[in-house]
This record gives sequence, C-alpha cells and structure tokens, in this order.
Amino acid sequence: MCVHGGQCRHGERRRLDCRAVSLADTSRTQLNQAGERLGSIVPPQNLEAEESVLGAMLLSPVAVGTVSEILDASDFYRESHAKM
Repeated sequence: MCVHGGQCRHGERRRLDCRAVSLADTSRTQLNQAGERLGSIVPPQNLEAEESVLGAMLLSPVAVGTVSEILDASDFYRESHAKM
C-alpha cells in the first residue's frame, strides 16, 4: 500500500517506490516486535544433558577429546557449564 493511502500522487513509477518504503517501514516494525518477543523467550536447553557431557569429560580423557571436537562453550546454556 502506498504511504499516500493507496492513491499515490507521484505517478506509476513513484507508486512502486512509495510501496517499497511502506513495506520497508512495516518490515522494520515487525522485526522490532519479533526481536522483543524473542528476547523474552528462553532458548531450548537440557541441563541434564549438559551435566552428563561434563561428567563424562571428568571421568574419561577420551571423552574430553571427543566432546571438544563437537561442542564449544557457546553450546552450553548455563554459564558455569560453559566455563568448564
């Protein structure tokens, strides 16, 4: 929809430009709203799985090498687990 209420006063070529601006503004608003909603959502997590991986690493030197090839600190939800 044109920012001029559907009837663009700038002719056919400008009508497309106005529509693009209107969509861009709408998209920014929708992205901001989505970002606010996502900011309040807790990401998927499984603390028992994190604890199991860390426990295996404490018990087995082979597990340390295997896990470090697959996971890094950013894969853990709990900060204390990521530090280990």
